[in-house]
Amino acid sequence: MSLIPFVTDDKLIPLLDSITEFQVCAVPQELQDSEVRRYYSVYVKRRGPGSWAVTDNFNSCYDMNLVEEYESLPSERTDEFLARFRFTLPQAIEIAERLAKTLKLYNAITVDDIIKHGSLTEAFEAYKKEKEEAKDGQ
Repeated sequence: MSLIPFVTDDKLIPLLDSITEFQVCAVPQELQDSEVRRYYSVYVKRRGPGSWAVTDNFNSCYDMNLVEEYESLPSERTDEFLARFRFTLPQAIEIAERLAKTLKLYNAITVDDIIKHGSLTEAFEAYKKEKEEAKDGQ
């Protein structure tokens, strides 16, 4: 799932000037639908020349250690915040790739669950069944 060869290809570098956002999803393409992309994607967004942030759908951004913090209005961001949450494009893509692999729906359904069951719907059904079995076992 690496985008690094794309962004380092000399023929495509000029194209990067017009790109402002990348979507990164760890779920294999053949298993993606709009819901999977919504819940299992993170974004690499341009925040200025040579400055990129790793974000989600909830106004959070992530540092190199995948620690989440709310991304305030630009006028409220401190130098410390910018140093911690702004990256070069290759760094941001690497962080986004690591982060995308850790996402969970309902704090339970992982990327690996979707792969194992073949779809988010099937992974969700397995999750519900496990919860019911655990409840019945008490």
